[in-house]
Amino acid sequence: MSSWQDMKIEIVLTENALKDMDRLDKDIAYRILSKLKWFEEQINPLYYTKNLQTNDKKVRFRVGNYRVIGIIEKNKVYITAVGHLREVYK
Repeated sequence: MSSWQDMKIEIVLTENALKDMDRLDKDIAYRILSKLKWFEEQINPLYYTKNLQTNDKKVRFRVGNYRVIGIIEKNKVYITAVGHLREVYK
């Protein structure tokens, strides 16, 4: 029997995350989207996340100097914010 850590996870960009992506340079946005797709294709994409201290269901993906913040719900990660590490946690 597999645990939630071995399940395929679907990554969903929220409206807020899409607005954040629009503000980024196109090359950076493409790099982040490519990396999110790579995470999604992995057997255990949550292996590449870190839990945020404020909430067990809130995680972050690291893409270079950028951070992608998401919330885990069942077999989906809803991306809520995308930004440079200096700005995304504010």
